[in-house]
Amino acid sequence: SCDECSDIGANKCTKCVSGKYLLVPPGPSTCGTTCNIGHYGNGATNECAQCDNSCKTCSTSGASNCDSCNSGDFLQALVGPAQCLTTCPTHTYKDSTDNICKNCDLSCDECSDIGANKC
Repeated sequence: SCDECSDIGANKCTKCVSGKYLLVPPGPSTCGTTCNIGHYGNGATNECAQCDNSCKTCSTSGASNCDSCNSGDFLQALVGPAQCLTTCPTHTYKDSTDNICKNCDLSCDECSDIGANKC
């Protein structure tokens, strides 16, 4: 999976073949199809790059491109960019199970959970 390497062995890669990403840090320089949590595969460089600090996982760089959030933050992908923030927009509530802002019942302006009785 190495396109270039510093020595013989799978953990001595300095550049990966297309479709693989250089997994550094932590640990040895190996090439894989997925990156560690907090990193994303950069197809232009074939390296794993770090997500924005506000994201737990992401598919590209920037605070508006989060796929999931760290504990205490909530993914706001329902309205606008997918950002991780401590608050949720109007008409949504904080779902702590998967750290995402979810839509309230249509009868609610603000809510604490899903359902018309949670307004």
